[in-house]
Amino acid sequence: MNKFHLSIRGIAAFLLGVVFLVSGLLKLNDPVGTGLIVTEYFRLAHIGVSLGFAKALGVALSLIESCLGAALVCGVYKMIVAILTWILLGIFTIITFIFLLINPEMDCGCFGEAIHLTHLQSFLKNIVLLVLAVLSFVPTRGFAEASSRKKIAFWCILTSFLIAAYYNLTHNPTLDFTAFAPGNELYSSDDEYKVDESQIIAPVYKRGSQTAVFRDGYTPDTSWTYVGLDTLKRNSMKLEENAPVLSFRDSREEYQDRLATRGDVGIVSVYDSSKMSAEDWRNVSSLVENLFAAGATPIILSTDRNVPEYLSEHSYVSDYKSLITLNRSNGGLTFLDNGLIVKKYELSRYPSEEETERIVSSDGIEQAISTIASSRLKAHGFILYLIVAIIFL
Repeated sequence: MNKFHLSIRGIAAFLLGVVFLVSGLLKLNDPVGTGLIVTEYFRLAHIGVSLGFAKALGVALSLIESCLGAALVCGVYKMIVAILTWILLGIFTIITFIFLLINPEMDCGCFGEAIHLTHLQSFLKNIVLLVLAVLSFVPTRGFAEASSRKKIAFWCILTSFLIAAYYNLTHNPTLDFTAFAPGNELYSSDDEYKVDESQIIAPVYKRGSQTAVFRDGYTPDTSWTYVGLDTLKRNSMKLEENAPVLSFRDSREEYQDRLATRGDVGIVSVYDSSKMSAEDWRNVSSLVENLFAAGATPIILSTDRNVPEYLSEHSYVSDYKSLITLNRSNGGLTFLDNGLIVKKYELSRYPSEEETERIVSSDGIEQAISTIASSRLKAHGFILYLIVAIIFL
């Protein structure tokens, strides 16, 4: 086989592997979100499955996709990888073609919550991947044996995927792509215009001789350096149709959304009260006391009012989709500062009384920036590890 053919095959396999890696890791980043996508697939087939089963299946499929991507990029175990890739792409293509025909009101979930594609875009994406697969594996002869160095790189990467899967199963997503991600601003359902105080504090960043102010804690890239805070005027803005709204009702069925957008608030979201033990509710009660002591408003949101009597004073009802989007952890805690989503905690990792006091007393924008920066640092570190493993091992 001539060198030109070999180079085309290698480039096609690398590109195919990168797409598999990105797709698999984005879904692995958010096991609960991936489980919800799997649940939707079963629902379309009129099959009911539990979220736990769907999450386990979604994680398994995400690991397979990620591992195939790593194997393609490293160039190892080419025959078995070729077979599994054809099977996976065949299934994906058939599903997206069916979606293109029946046009269900759901996303294919190819890239989790990060990238949303239309059914046509999903189908065309798989056609392109099939072309890359043909260039990578046809003819099936001529697969050279991978070096020991490449195999070591692959197994190191595979190990990191397993560690990442365990971490993400026990934590909120490292990168939050939902509407209720830290740094986003929450609105109430009766807001037509967002009217806030006449002045807000916003972070100032510098890049070379250029200085700019970015609202809501966002920076365009890591080349900008934080230099301080500035006071700006905020004008009333008409809400967009996709503005994040968290609706919830009290015992009289009256909406109380504005409670979440005024002052310091700690929201405990319970999307499945049947999974909450007596010990879990006692932890929620201790958290409520800590929030009160810190000067924050505690709000407990559930889907069914099945909350212990001693917590009913702070209990409201919301819908399942909103609560599982707000915090992927059942019974998870979300801090807000005047509607700005600041930080999230899992049920098993509630902050201490001292940490609660520190978060509530700190500036919300700075806290949100810190949360986003910490998440990006973890993601960048993991990506850098993968690059190093592929290049140097």
